[in-house]
Order: sequence, then C-alpha cells, then structure tokens
Amino acid sequence: MFVKKRRIYLNVRTKITKRAATLIIALVLGLLPSLLLASCGKKSGEDAISNGQIDQIGCFLFIFDKRSAQQQLVRDMDAGKIPTKMTAQLYNVIRNVDGTETEEAVKGKYVESEDEEFIKKVYYAITDLIVVGQMGIQNNPTRCRLKFELDDGQECELIFQSNASIEIGGQNYMLESSGRLWNLLEKIY
Repeated sequence: MFVKKRRIYLNVRTKITKRAATLIIALVLGLLPSLLLASCGKKSGEDAISNGQIDQIGCFLFIFDKRSAQQQLVRDMDAGKIPTKMTAQLYNVIRNVDGTETEEAVKGKYVESEDEEFIKKVYYAITDLIVVGQMGIQNNPTRCRLKFELDDGQECELIFQSNASIEIGGQNYMLESSGRLWNLLEKIY
C-alpha cells in the first residue's frame, strides 16, 4: 500500500513539475520584451559614449540612439503623427586621394513613399532592430540612407552600413532582427 501511494505521489509531482515548467516558460516569454527594455538603462561615467547621445549595447535601436531627430520621430509616432515622406537611397562612398569622401547614388536603388501605411510598416520594422555590438571601420563602400520627413519639417536620417549595421555618431554598430526592414525595402537590396 505504501508503494502505491508513493507511485501516485511521484506521478502527481511529475505533472505539477511539467505544468510549473510550462507556466515559467510562458511567464519568461511574456516578460522578455519588458526585461530587454529594463536592461537598457542609461550608463554613466566612462561607460557612456563620449557624445552623450548613446546608451548601451543590447537595446532596441530607438532606445540606444538618443539623437534628437530620432527621438522626435518616436514621439511623433507615439502621438499618431506619421512622417509626411520616407525615402531610402542606396549609395556608394568613394574615398578620394586627398582623404575626402564623395557620395554616388546607385541607379535604380531608390524608394520614396508618402503612403502612411508603408511608412508605419518601415518604422515598426526599425523598432525591431536591436543594437548588439560596436564594430570597427567598415570597408563596404555601399550604404543605405533612410530618411523620414517629420511633421515639423525636421528630417530623421539613419545610415545603414550594410543590412546588419548602422552608423551612429561616426561609429558603426552591429544590428540584429533586421530582416523585416529589408524585406520591406527589397527594391534596394
């Protein structure tokens, strides 16, 4: 009789453990976005980037990038003000002998839209981007300039070094979760 009770106890315990594990996994997955946002607190002292505009690695792009035009874009979108126009241009950077750089647009690699739904899709795809690390100098001369013309006439410009990196304040950063953005702008790449 004692063995049967023990066997029943073990079966019940196993079921509880599986259920508890399922609940824990669901809880963690549900809280993951909040945990990511909470981990993106502002750094101080020598941990901060020298220009004071950029927080820490591991955050979503618009939390990481503190430039005023980018933050204005976020505020406008939160308030329901859609940018009046969005453009994306692929271009090559040519380094001259004297050390200067010249930009040359790549023909046929241009997207322009005033369609609010398309602009929203591109914006929300950018909100998916996560900055995962700092990179050295890129040798890739081809870049993509993405511009949003805001309601107040200000322009928000993002310069992507490749489909997986962005230039912010003269420094290159590696990105994750960029597939949705580049699927929307497939005409460029």
